[in-house]
Amino acid sequence: MTVRSITKALRAALLFAALLGAASVSTGAQEPPPADEVAPKFVAWNQALDRLSRELATLKLDGLRLDKIDEAIGQVTEEVTAFKEEIDPFANEARDLREAYLASLQPGVPETPDIQAQKKSLDDRYSLLEGWQSQADLILARAGQLRDKISTQRIDILVNMLTVRGTAAANPFAWPRAAVEAWTIAGVLAPQVSETTRAWVGPKSGTAVRIFGMALVLGLAGWFVVFAAARQSWPALGPALVGPWTQASLAFLAAALPWLLAAGSLAFASDWGAADVLPPSLLPFAGGLLGGVLIVGLGVIGLECALDVLPAVADKPAIRRSGTALLILLAIEIALAPLFVATTAPNLAAVWALIFTALALLFARAFARNLQAAFASAGAVASRFLLLVLPSLVSAVLALSVIAALIGYGALGRYLTANLFATLLLLTVASVLRAALQEFLPRAFDAAGPAGRALAAKLGADQATLRLIQFWLGILLDIVIPLIVLFGLTIVWGAGRQDAIMLGQHLIEGIRVGNVTLSITDLMFAIFAFVIGIWITRLAQRFLDKRVFPGTQLDTGVRNSLRSGLGYIGVMIAAAVAVAVLGVNLSSLGLIVGALSVGIGFGLQNIVNNFVSGLILLIERPVKVGDRIVVAGNEGVVKRINVRATEIIDQNRASVLVPNADFLGGAVTNWTHKDQSARLHLDFRTPGSLGAEGGRDLLVACAAAHPEVQKTPGPSVLLKEIGDSYGFELVADIENAERMEQVASDLRFAIDKALRALPA
Repeated sequence: MTVRSITKALRAALLFAALLGAASVSTGAQEPPPADEVAPKFVAWNQALDRLSRELATLKLDGLRLDKIDEAIGQVTEEVTAFKEEIDPFANEARDLREAYLASLQPGVPETPDIQAQKKSLDDRYSLLEGWQSQADLILARAGQLRDKISTQRIDILVNMLTVRGTAAANPFAWPRAAVEAWTIAGVLAPQVSETTRAWVGPKSGTAVRIFGMALVLGLAGWFVVFAAARQSWPALGPALVGPWTQASLAFLAAALPWLLAAGSLAFASDWGAADVLPPSLLPFAGGLLGGVLIVGLGVIGLECALDVLPAVADKPAIRRSGTALLILLAIEIALAPLFVATTAPNLAAVWALIFTALALLFARAFARNLQAAFASAGAVASRFLLLVLPSLVSAVLALSVIAALIGYGALGRYLTANLFATLLLLTVASVLRAALQEFLPRAFDAAGPAGRALAAKLGADQATLRLIQFWLGILLDIVIPLIVLFGLTIVWGAGRQDAIMLGQHLIEGIRVGNVTLSITDLMFAIFAFVIGIWITRLAQRFLDKRVFPGTQLDTGVRNSLRSGLGYIGVMIAAAVAVAVLGVNLSSLGLIVGALSVGIGFGLQNIVNNFVSGLILLIERPVKVGDRIVVAGNEGVVKRINVRATEIIDQNRASVLVPNADFLGGAVTNWTHKDQSARLHLDFRTPGSLGAEGGRDLLVACAAAHPEVQKTPGPSVLLKEIGDSYGFELVADIENAERMEQVASDLRFAIDKALRALPA
């Protein structure tokens, strides 16, 4: 046995001991549930799925029964998921311990009975837990298949309801029969309503009082909260933050919150005593009536708030009348829809389908004409789609609904009309909300405004950081709002409540694509982590600038290098954390990097070269911010060193961007590399009558008289030419290299003046 194998076995044994200790610390006294408790659970879950599967296969189900089966499947799914989450840590620990123990065994050494027993114990534990995981995955897969069958049956029920031809509203005999059916339904419901009324004022009146009392209290509480919040917060927002769309949205929320609270309390009361007061036959009608009243209330509030955003020349009373008529019509349909489902009245349903679709077409065309006239008279620039295409499309769908009701497909006509209006309402709310946010966010994150200044003071952020937060927040909202609209549309166009919930769960938990799970929550947390990382980086940079650097003797170049380096490190860490939050395996990025290396070698080599050169400049610091340099024929003062190029300010105050590769691939003259001093070399000629020594003394005297010329070493003169006149080179040291041109000009003026003062 070699030393290398012994070292490897010893290292594996240490790893096994560490994993064993970590497992004992992480689980403590906890252990997976006993096998005799787990086996009955699997039996019960499988039996429940078998029973639900038989029910789906043998019975002709309606939507209500499908919802109950879906809820039962959901309960099984939740229990199995919770069990799997409970045993997953134990299974992972058992696998790691088993692998570590096998790696700790020395190859070629016979196994002792203790080793065999230990291996068997680890194998049995891991096999048991892995088997539980597999059984749980199979049950979850079965539940998913049953839910797919339920979704298919829901679609079949909806298609059958819409495609089966019933009584045609064009049949003249349908109208008197509809009147008879309406009288019959009223005769059946009237005694139940009367009995319910007596029950509400009788012994069971306590339940009714509690229900309406809760709705009233919550409605008043909502009004009080909104009123108090508006009094305190609205003036603080001010006109600088609240634009027309924002104001309309806030006004809608302020007026709608009491309605929503009251409606929510009544909906909650349906499971808390309302069934004791209302008979089962009236419960669907009561729910539809509540939904219709809620639609009218919220719609009227939204319409009133939207009128404030329309042009001033708009005929607002006409728009209000046609819009309110549409809302009332939609509310009546929502209230009557459960009645047609619960009772058998084909003629009444056909007649109402024609009335509903025809009135919807009439009111919608009036509403569209009023809006078109408002925008046209105001000369407002509006989308052609909103003014022409969308009204024509809506009219076409409503006309098709009227035709369907006439020829006997009343359910299809009502379905298209009601869902079309619900879709338009949902899209309108989402569009207004997005417009309000696009209007509000730039004002809220403007450092020049009151809210921006408050955010900058609390977060320690500058304008660039606020813009970054605003950008990512806008991206997040642009993702979340369409997803909410998609979730609502799935419910509007016939998906069951459980199907919509499943869609929301898939979006929240994530959709697996290859080895990556895409999740809206992970995306939100990733954006949040990246923004927080950038904010922490900016905060650390500000801390260096205000607290650390003032107490040190570091020059400007060192400070800028440290600050820039900290910024790059912070951005890389923030990006790495965001990628990790998304669940992307960083090791898998090696393939992408390898594939990009070819492109980097050809098309991106200059960018990479400048990037690496910028890092070297920041680390080695041959050039610093504030240095006066000459590079690639450009002379100026270094203002900023970026990762791709360096910005210098030349003598014309122009910004020159020099690629960083030029600093490492060519000669660079740095006048202030070690200090700020510089040496001037100026050529002069003096008359021959003055003599060589006289010319030297004159030049030295003029240079020494200048206050910016250093005394040590003092100025010196070199004799270059002899003849009728003498050529000299004046050498003088100055303290500030940025003053080279000005000092040279001053010396030329002084020497010229001294030469002119000589006697002729």
